[in-house]
Amino acid sequence: MADSAQVVLQESGWHVYFSSQWDVLGPFPLSAREQHFLSPAFPWNLSESIDTQLNRAWPSSYADNAHIRPTTAYSDAEGNLEVSFPDIRWETLRSTEGWSVLQHHAVLRTRLTITPPPPSENPPAVPRLLVDLVQGSYFTLVPRNDHDHTSKPFIPEWHAGNIYDMRRSLPSAVNLPTAPSFEQPTHYDLVVSGDYEIRLFGDPHSAGREYPVLKLRLAVKTESLNPEIVREPLMDVICDFVDGYAFGDALGIGLRSVNGWWSVDELSLLPDIPSVSGLELKLLNKARLAPSQARILPIAITQANRFTAKSLTFSIILKSTNSAHQQISISVTINFNHLSLWTQESFKDIKATYFYASAHASAFVVKPPMKHGEPAPPMLALHGAGVDVLSMTLWAEAIPRQQHRWVVIPTGRTAWGLDWHGPSAQDAFASVNALSGILRGQQVWKPWGFDPDIKIMLLGHSNGGQGAWYLASRDPDKVLGVVAAAGYIKSQLYVSLTHSRRSGHFLDPSLRGILESSLMPDDNDLFLSNLVDMPVFVIHGANDDNVPTWHSREYYSTLRSWRSDANITYREDPGVRHWYPEMFQKDDVKAFLGSLSHNDSLPSKSFTLTVGHPSQSGSLHGWTIDNQRIPGRLSRLHVVIEDGGLRVQTVNVHQFSFKPADIPKVSILSIDGKTFRFSPESGVSVHLLFYVASTAQGSQSEEPGRRQKRSIPPGRLLNILESSTPLSIVVPDVDRYPMALSVALRIAHNLAVYHQLDAEILTDSEAIEYVTHGTLSSGNLIIVGGYENTFTQYLLKFEETEFAVSDGIFTFGQSPIDRPSTGIIFTHPHPVNVNSMALIVSGTDESGLERALRLVPLRTGVPVPDWILIGDEADNRGGAGIIGAGLWDRDWRRSEAMSWTP
Repeated sequence: MADSAQVVLQESGWHVYFSSQWDVLGPFPLSAREQHFLSPAFPWNLSESIDTQLNRAWPSSYADNAHIRPTTAYSDAEGNLEVSFPDIRWETLRSTEGWSVLQHHAVLRTRLTITPPPPSENPPAVPRLLVDLVQGSYFTLVPRNDHDHTSKPFIPEWHAGNIYDMRRSLPSAVNLPTAPSFEQPTHYDLVVSGDYEIRLFGDPHSAGREYPVLKLRLAVKTESLNPEIVREPLMDVICDFVDGYAFGDALGIGLRSVNGWWSVDELSLLPDIPSVSGLELKLLNKARLAPSQARILPIAITQANRFTAKSLTFSIILKSTNSAHQQISISVTINFNHLSLWTQESFKDIKATYFYASAHASAFVVKPPMKHGEPAPPMLALHGAGVDVLSMTLWAEAIPRQQHRWVVIPTGRTAWGLDWHGPSAQDAFASVNALSGILRGQQVWKPWGFDPDIKIMLLGHSNGGQGAWYLASRDPDKVLGVVAAAGYIKSQLYVSLTHSRRSGHFLDPSLRGILESSLMPDDNDLFLSNLVDMPVFVIHGANDDNVPTWHSREYYSTLRSWRSDANITYREDPGVRHWYPEMFQKDDVKAFLGSLSHNDSLPSKSFTLTVGHPSQSGSLHGWTIDNQRIPGRLSRLHVVIEDGGLRVQTVNVHQFSFKPADIPKVSILSIDGKTFRFSPESGVSVHLLFYVASTAQGSQSEEPGRRQKRSIPPGRLLNILESSTPLSIVVPDVDRYPMALSVALRIAHNLAVYHQLDAEILTDSEAIEYVTHGTLSSGNLIIVGGYENTFTQYLLKFEETEFAVSDGIFTFGQSPIDRPSTGIIFTHPHPVNVNSMALIVSGTDESGLERALRLVPLRTGVPVPDWILIGDEADNRGGAGIIGAGLWDRDWRRSEAMSWTP
């Protein structure tokens, strides 16, 4: 096929083309998520000409004779591209290594051309590109015309692709790396990291293929800088109306700043529309948009009486923060879906809304029960990966309508979310609480209501089945029972990391252990002790071609290993594969659900509470582990109930607490062989310090000599996503460090695509002013830059961690970090809120900052502990390029047991 170029789109006279011909180099062995450590261009060096590198042979263990050369692929007119390597003997590889060997990396290059508009007296401004890369991990633009790579190394600006093919996601806004010519075409290389992961793309055998095929889709268009604000209706969040009343109190309106900084201060309903009488919309809080940033404006809904109009128009007023006198009014029209009140005989699934993290309009779906009466525990139904419950009905249709039980179907933030961990777990529980509030909001709905603190029933399939295991075992006192179908155990067992592909050939085993400690809180099998007293029903299709059947068998076996009489039922359905809608329709599942009552399960005479990190674990029979002795390791409480006493054995526990009222007629407590008497009339907090136990009645004791109360270190960077309010991203003044704004915008974009999480971008001077006046957001912070950012300097001067900035460079433990191209990323206490945290993202130079940016967590399975220093060797050796990594202890100091430096 001959090379051809295709016009993608033009605006304001600028044309953009990309060639349908692609250079492809691959496959290279890759572990899942390893691309966050490697250079996305691996093995190419983008500081050198790609054309000269195309003539080389490259080593790859997948190829006969252990080397590969570039090949050519072609995209179609819609930008669809299929990448495969049929000459690789895939069946031979998988015969010994299993399907994990199918995972691989390829780097792709095509030519992108921009042609200028016809000459004029007032030439238009240089355009921005909107790039939508679907199912690719990263992309960047490299200049081709007269670019001297020898005088100054080119530092690529990597943008994350929409690897999960999330719906309702906007393209990336990309500034050209060099200005295009106004007189002739300008050429750039578009470089893409194409990474085939089994969890994303599946076993090719399921599609009748012998080898994996990576399917990418690329769309590119130019964007002029006018108009300065555009509506993004794709991002809107709108609830259904039931019998004339909003089923939720939240509305979200998508806006994007094309050019400039804008604040949204107010909205106004059009007064000449009589149908809005009794309906009030109010901007929940003011919002600001940075240049090219998109946000969902949170709008609160209140009603005095029924509203029956099918649409509503109002105006949003924006003011420029660049010009005191510039103001824009955006007219917004939204359409509503009206439903009749459900009955025993008829109903429709309802889309409800609420404010996640206090200010982010979010939606979920509910299925009403047939009858009301005594409130029944609601069912929380967790969907599988890639299922968009707001637009796809197959998941809701597979769940039988219940007699008295509401079925709550959360989004998990997005179709993939965070595997029902972190913000996805928060969204699931918050959706149940939101439904309780919605039903209390209208008199006609109150008989169908339930208490927000009621225990729930968990049900899930595939990734949702895994999520059901996760939620139940991390917060067992909130859950009555579990139905888990086709759930995998954990990512490392779904697709084996045994070979660890690139990094594992160079990685110090002790460093590997520290990195993988950040995955431990997600490992469901380690927490099954928490479920021995909970009814569990496990289902799996015997011919599952997606999640191997042995995962559910291992769940069953492991739980029975904790207690042989554990209340767990296992059903394996013959002749069916991964998804079959009748899995929950059988009588045994209906009988299991009907057997669950409101009564709390009584503890056995002995039980074990297992905790990975206290902040992500709830109580078991009223017992909690509040703090650990050594971070990154499992903590356990073995509790034995005896006549008149409790015998407790601790493992890696610094502090725990329980309520004696949950264990009646007990007045003697034995902890690790030491005996205490206590009054069961009040709560008890037990504080363990250096193996010395003491008790305090009614409240927790304070650790001696502690300078101030601070949050428990998170143990991993991933916890930055669990914020009580929208995140704040703090950057230096643009004139002082222009790259920081680019980094902040890419972080904000990725948060929106991957998790539907909102973020506001602040300058460092604003952040310091907000701290001074007590108005800084209480949510988590992401701070971009080191000595360049005065807010970073402000935080580090308090010496709350071992990082500091001195004479324009970072230091760690008083040792300078002055190696070029080093990425620096670490967690830090929040300056005002002990329940929140900060994440500082920096580098010794711009290439180091780019390297740190790729470690800002977006997905599960990326092993990133509390702090990491990563050098340029990571480009070719992945995690083995780490210079230092570890966890903080309780005082935010380097944990000697859980830190590594060469």
